[in-house]
Amino acid sequence: MSHSVNDSANDSVPSLSIQEIVTLILKAKGIHEGFYVPQMELGFGAGAEEVDNIFVPAIKVAIKRIGIAKVDSELPSSVNAALVNPRPKPRARKEKVE
Repeated sequence: MSHSVNDSANDSVPSLSIQEIVTLILKAKGIHEGFYVPQMELGFGAGAEEVDNIFVPAIKVAIKRIGIAKVDSELPSSVNAALVNPRPKPRARKEKVE
């Protein structure tokens, strides 16, 4: 049995763009420099799917992992870690007054 997502019913469900997902990974992993693009590990399978009350051959794609890959230079789909996750500024040290 096939399940589909009804877009109108899920308008209020929060979602993230691919660039936002890359940004979250950069922040979670503490990466502060370089250009990164999304990367996915996929799995493929075959089976049968019911369409109009008839079972037909089908290919299924599973998203096994979502990650990031570093690229050498800026690309249209890349995220600049220095912009979205800048290094924290060092705190000024207070000197002891004796």
